Order: sequence, then structure tokens, then C-alpha cells
Amino acid sequence: MSYMSFGARIKTCSNAKRVSTWRSVSERVFQRRMNGNVDFNRGWDDYVKGFGDCDGDFWLGLEALHLMTKEGDMLLEINMMSKRKRDHLRVKYSYFSIGPRSDKYRLHVSGFSGDATGDRLYWHNNAKFSTKDADHDVHPSRNCASRYVGGWWYGGCADSNLNGNFNKTGWKGIWWGVDDDDDGNGWVDTPHLLCCSEMKVYKRL
Repeated sequence: MSYMSFGARIKTCSNAKRVSTWRSVSERVFQRRMNGNVDFNRGWDDYVKGFGDCDGDFWLGLEALHLMTKEGDMLLEINMMSKRKRDHLRVKYSYFSIGPRSDKYRLHVSGFSGDATGDRLYWHNNAKFSTKDADHDVHPSRNCASRYVGGWWYGGCADSNLNGNFNKTGWKGIWWGVDDDDDGNGWVDTPHLLCCSEMKVYKRL
């Protein structure tokens, strides 16, 4: 796919708007989960090119995301809704960029703030992107993308996964961090499951 093709996809999935906390920014959504109509357990090529419907569930594409963020001064916002309590969660990162294909679209993220269950991209920072057919994580014996059924910036393995299976519970679902739950035998960690998520970037003009 050409640079212009990626540019057209970025434009299609973009929405310029005013945001009160910044002087003037261009907002671009690059990931959305809202109804489960799109399968996110896909291979490397699909995650590079992008898939889904920009008006529904979709992934913009790693190459497009790299082109959007390579100049720097990008901010990341993630909006999520808890599956159990249906409460709205929002996190922001003051710096966000994605490396080139030659570096497996490595994640660079910092400057966390928000009201979710902590900074769940901290352990993913500086990780390469992995899919079920392209294992770039640092786990010595496991393909984390296969275990968590979705492409993501896995380290060894995960503290979050917003590209999991929409209809699954547990670690194969969509989750952000963990909850401390009493299962009757003591407190255990279970994933903080989500029913929906949206990831978007802002660039100061």
C-alpha cells in the first residue's frame, strides 16, 4: 500500500475539532471496540494495513499510525467502559509515538494521567507489536498475541490488551489492568474487563 493510500485512510478516520485543554488540535481515532462485529485476532499484514469500519469497530493500521506520530508532540487518549460496573474510564499520555516497520512498530509512550486502574501501558513501553503470526514479544517461550488472541505491544506478556476477543471473559477478553477479587478462597487478580474502548491521538498545531 502506498503512502497516499495510508494518507487517505487517515483522512477518512479523522475528525478535526476544538478541545478546551489545548489551543487547537486535530483528533484522530485509530482504534474502536463497541459492538464486536469485527474480529481483532488477525495476522501481521492486517494490523499493518488496518481493518474494520471507521464508523464502528476498526483498527486504523500500524503504518498509518506510524505516519501520524513520527513527527512527535503527539498525545494519546484512551476512553473505556468497564464491563462489570459500566463506569467510564479515561487515561491520557502526554507523549505517544510508533516506530517504523523496520523496528516492528515499537511503542513509545509516557506521561500518564487518568482515572482508570493505573498506567497499564507502562510495561508495554518500548515493546514491539506482535500478532498471532509475528511474535516480537520478549517472552522466552510464549507467543503472547496467541495467548491473548489479539495484536498488541506485548512485552512478556501483558498488563493490558484492548484488542482481545470482544465476546470473551478472562484474559482473552478486552481488559485494562487487574481487579482484586475475593473468590471465596482469598484475594486473586482478575482482568479488569471492558465492554468497549476507543484510542485516539491529538497533535498540537
